[in-house]
Amino acid sequence: MIEFATQSPTVLLVDDDPSILGVLEMRLKTEGYGVHCVASGEAAVAATEGQCFDVVVTDLRMDGMDGMELLQRLHARDPGLPVIILTAHGDVGSAVQAMRLGAFDFLEKPYEGVQLLRRVRAALRGRAPGPARVEAPAAEPPFVAASGAMQRVWDQVRRLARVDSSVLITGETGTGKEVVARTLHLSSRRRQGPFRAVNCGAIPGELLESELFGHERGAFTGAHAAREGHFRAAHGGTLLLDEIGDAPLQTQVKLLRVLQDREVLPVGSSRSVEVDVRVVAATHQDLRQLVAEGRFREDLFYRIDVLPLHIPPLRERLDDIEPLALVFLAEFQEGRVGAPVDIGRDALDRLRGYSWPGNVRELRNRIEVAVALSDGGVLSPDDFSLQGATASVSEVVGGEFLPLRDARARFDRSYLISVLRAAGGNVTNAARMAGKHRTDFYGLMKRYHLKRSDFQ
Repeated sequence: MIEFATQSPTVLLVDDDPSILGVLEMRLKTEGYGVHCVASGEAAVAATEGQCFDVVVTDLRMDGMDGMELLQRLHARDPGLPVIILTAHGDVGSAVQAMRLGAFDFLEKPYEGVQLLRRVRAALRGRAPGPARVEAPAAEPPFVAASGAMQRVWDQVRRLARVDSSVLITGETGTGKEVVARTLHLSSRRRQGPFRAVNCGAIPGELLESELFGHERGAFTGAHAAREGHFRAAHGGTLLLDEIGDAPLQTQVKLLRVLQDREVLPVGSSRSVEVDVRVVAATHQDLRQLVAEGRFREDLFYRIDVLPLHIPPLRERLDDIEPLALVFLAEFQEGRVGAPVDIGRDALDRLRGYSWPGNVRELRNRIEVAVALSDGGVLSPDDFSLQGATASVSEVVGGEFLPLRDARARFDRSYLISVLRAAGGNVTNAARMAGKHRTDFYGLMKRYHLKRSDFQ
């Protein structure tokens, strides 16, 4: 039976370069760690059969068994063993793949010794005696998974909960990315810790750094008291960085440093603070395209796109519409004065026939309005003003086909109307839902003679 050391933590170093092993060994021993060095993956496997290590630091490229295979062999025996991968610049993609297989982190060469020490300390904070286990959450998952598409998402969430790497959730606005992130948190070993969410696109760039990293008193005009920031507030838990694609480049640099060093530097402070946070990022944008346009840092993209998770739009999971509608119906009836409200089968069929450009968020808004305006009884299709719902091409154009250009114009106008209604006339939110810049969205509204006041 393997027993854990009761004294100083032990680190297994694996590298086929003796000079690198010597430098790493000296650095770690200076900090008080017990160190065992081996020159191959095969030797590392043999070493773990007779001794328990708290952390493994291994090179990715080695003759014989490489770091990727070693990772899988070690985790077959102990899934909770933190493994840190050392990689050359050209192998960053492979290192990200290793993290998807369960590696704790990677360190790109050349690196400073202090960076390695920070990785090892962070790995030790999350190390539990014996193989890692993830218990089922105390409650059912807080999102509806009636469709096959969302059932597959739930299966992914359960797998991702077993590791502590960064997750990137993608999907259209309103699909429920925050709900999925919260479910991931509740399914993980961090569920007893805090869950914090910050929308990077809703906070002005000059204030975002203070919100994320905190600030000292007097750091800037108006900073009358110190603020800990979201990273420190989420210590021991999970932090959701929603709409990460909207973060300014200057903030992206500091985010990268936090993910690499596991430390935050509050605005106006000269002392860094260690944080133990799992970062989940979310976006409706194509980050690869933003990288190509120079609007998003490639190195940060590699850091957050470790474990990708895509949420399909509501129009691609129609089986979720009815249970979601019933959940929202019960929500908005709670504490309501007056006769109870139900929803008829014909109304549910109408909801299924709509394209839902605003996704789950729009469905919730539609149910809220219908319940608020109802005098009780059963909601009918007429209680839902859904432009284009269950309408075929022939119905839209009066039985004759329009030229493609005119048909596209009708669709575009209908889409804009739906998005503006879902956003309650808030053009900024409507533009974000449509994946457009605010100025471009205003241009489309002008083209189709739409006024914000008509939807407020």
